[in-house]
Amino acid sequence: MSTFKYATQLCQHLKLSTLVEALPALLKTAEENELTYLQYTELMLDHEPKSRNLKRLAMNRRKALMPTEKYLESFGYKHQTTITKRQINQLLDFNFVDNRHNL
Repeated sequence: MSTFKYATQLCQHLKLSTLVEALPALLKTAEENELTYLQYTELMLDHEPKSRNLKRLAMNRRKALMPTEKYLESFGYKHQTTITKRQINQLLDFNFVDNRHNL
């Protein structure tokens, strides 16, 4: 049995499903960057929780039935008459939280 296949089986046994899928890419990255064993281990161990978090966020978005992702950078301020871009930017510094002001 090859070492790679054995590593894949171990990941499956430990329920590290996203790591199983990412092993080839992570191994390639490690080889290209000449990572030490410890750096490669950190890279692998860091991958699983990040992937799980991304999957959790995607699932929560689907459950929330949000039609699309919206970002403040693409907001159309021209059509908004009740608040200005300057007011939005002031809110983004979150001083109201520090000052305990209610919006």
